[in-house]
Amino acid sequence: MRYLSLIRRRDELVRFRQVMAVLFRHGFGYFVYELKLADHLPLVNRFLKHRESAKPLNIGERLRLAFEELGPTFVKFGQILSTRVDLIPADVVRELTKLQDRAAPFPTNTAREIIIAELGRRPEEMFAEFDPEPMAAASMAQVHRAVLRSGEKVVVKVQRPGIQKQIATDLNILEALANGLERYIHESRAFCPADLVRFFRKMMAREIDFLVEARNAERFRRNLSDEKEICIPKVFWDFSSSRVLVMEDIEGIRVDDHDRLQEMDIDVKKVALNGARAFLKQVFVDKFFHADPHPGNFSVLPDGRIALIDFGMVGRLSSEHLEELAGMLLAIAEWDAAKAAHHLLRLRTSEEEIDEESFKSDLAYIIEGYSGRPLKEINLGHILNETISIASRYQLKMPPDLVLLGKAVVNMEGVGRILDPEFDMIAVAREYARGYILSKLRPAQIKWKIEEMAGDLFGLLRELPGDLQLMLRKAAKGRFKLEFQHRGLDTFIAEMDKSSNRLSFGLIVAALIIGSSLVTLSDKGPHILGLPLFGLAGFLLAGLLGLWLIFGILKSGRL
Repeated sequence: MRYLSLIRRRDELVRFRQVMAVLFRHGFGYFVYELKLADHLPLVNRFLKHRESAKPLNIGERLRLAFEELGPTFVKFGQILSTRVDLIPADVVRELTKLQDRAAPFPTNTAREIIIAELGRRPEEMFAEFDPEPMAAASMAQVHRAVLRSGEKVVVKVQRPGIQKQIATDLNILEALANGLERYIHESRAFCPADLVRFFRKMMAREIDFLVEARNAERFRRNLSDEKEICIPKVFWDFSSSRVLVMEDIEGIRVDDHDRLQEMDIDVKKVALNGARAFLKQVFVDKFFHADPHPGNFSVLPDGRIALIDFGMVGRLSSEHLEELAGMLLAIAEWDAAKAAHHLLRLRTSEEEIDEESFKSDLAYIIEGYSGRPLKEINLGHILNETISIASRYQLKMPPDLVLLGKAVVNMEGVGRILDPEFDMIAVAREYARGYILSKLRPAQIKWKIEEMAGDLFGLLRELPGDLQLMLRKAAKGRFKLEFQHRGLDTFIAEMDKSSNRLSFGLIVAALIIGSSLVTLSDKGPHILGLPLFGLAGFLLAGLLGLWLIFGILKSGRL
């Protein structure tokens, strides 16, 4: 089990065994045994290996319950999986979207010690007021309200103690499990488990460092500075570090608090439209968007402005991907399935051959099924995610940030519908997508594109002769090599190795029995209990080795 090399320390091994036990308890014992990890199960689970299969829940529910029991890292991983509609089945995604990032608050004295360790000053020196009761607590951090000496109201986000070490351990475990899945369960490769964990590791590295969130907030503040209807909280850099973040406290009304919005006489239709436009500007103009715009991250100020918070999860889009995305959105808005399929195929990151006619037919069935429905029944985010799901069915890999955008569109559209049930996200998206496509047809953009292509072509022509000469020299000297990569043979080789070892072991046991029988029949040498000592010793050794072999076969579950 070389893929377990990531698990080194004793505390990591203890946590690994805990993860195995939880997975087994929630009905994933089959995977534990297939990954050759039964040795890491408690003894009682090993002898009751079939009891877990009687779970009445579906796989999505069992996975959600297991992640909830395993704690913060696995809850976050489940939330990330819920965004990957291109890889994860829809029923599992629906269950994973129910995961809630909640945790009991940790003591205020602990928060105070972290602030002192990070900033080198006591809270009393920095804040005129510091509320000892946290206003919110999650798996990564908790938040306290405070007032600076300058009189500005702020929120202080303090990282949970020990969370970095716990996340590092759990990430190693997830990576080991992902490698094991790809090695032993070939069907799992369709879901790219190792790629998913690598993507998650990057996301967690950004989220665990509060300075990254602070830089994201500042970038949003700059990008949306001209949007008078949008408010982004200010970061107080002098009081922030990688584990402590101090930001402006913006008190507003939650977008789902209809009664208070009505009392304040807020134009909710205008708020919904402004929020959608600000989000689409992030996508089509800034190419840097808030990837988690759920209702809890929005609030409406008394003057009708929208305040946006929590900038830990963001997405980025390249110009090439954005151009195809804009074309696909316009095609969806016009119910043109063939054109949408064309742009979607150009978005893929893999070049596997597929049945394009069947793919276009399936996509047409989804897109054209919405044609003619009332606007309130048409959900752009769901159409986008269903489109990406069809791509995954044909094993077309999509850029991770594009899939993240699909989930963000669902959330953003949900916020708009909370405020205005008649909100039409498709119309707003069509406006921005058309604007982006037209911007690419401007003379300056065309000139820049031609210059870029000419530069690439010149670079290719400059390097091609040298590359050809190198290839010819290697061929002339007999050093020209082609490398082939085999797929799916690791497990076969391992099983053949195991089988040959068992066969050799069995032959040794048989030889010991035959040799001991001959020694016993010769009746020579020292005796014990009336039997030749060497013959008796041979029988005893053969018996022990035989029992060991039988135990190993039974333990593997294969007779």
